[in-house]
Amino acid sequence: MAIGHMVTLAIGHMVMFVNVVEEAFRPKITDPVHSFMTCLEALQDLEPHGFHVNATKARLTKMLSVIEQLHKLHNEGVEVEGRISELTYENDEIEEEIVKLNEKIRNLQDELACAAAKKENKDSEITALRESLATFSASIQSVQLDLKGVT
Repeated sequence: MAIGHMVTLAIGHMVMFVNVVEEAFRPKITDPVHSFMTCLEALQDLEPHGFHVNATKARLTKMLSVIEQLHKLHNEGVEVEGRISELTYENDEIEEEIVKLNEKIRNLQDELACAAAKKENKDSEITALRESLATFSASIQSVQLDLKGVT
């Protein structure tokens, strides 16, 4: 291999290394995962050429871990939001059921009050009729006594 070609290759590796290091130390959480993976692959290729890649690899690996954790937390948040929506819907249905049951209770209370009033009226009527019956019985006994006295 010609020295010129080797120098060009070495310069290319150095430029690649600088680009990867810059990329590794100015990443954003919003960067796609594949860009981190591409950088890690480039470091893997550069390591056999004598480049010290451990610090940069560690940084990229840490960023990937953080991004994975963020994705996981985001997904869990979405799941929780979904569960909240489900529970809110169920809660709304229960609330509607409570309203309907309260309406039934009010209707039953009205019916109960009406039935109790009817019973009270009947009880009063029965009491009055019993008093009348007692008066009739007393009158009958009086008439019977009068009849015995006449005979």
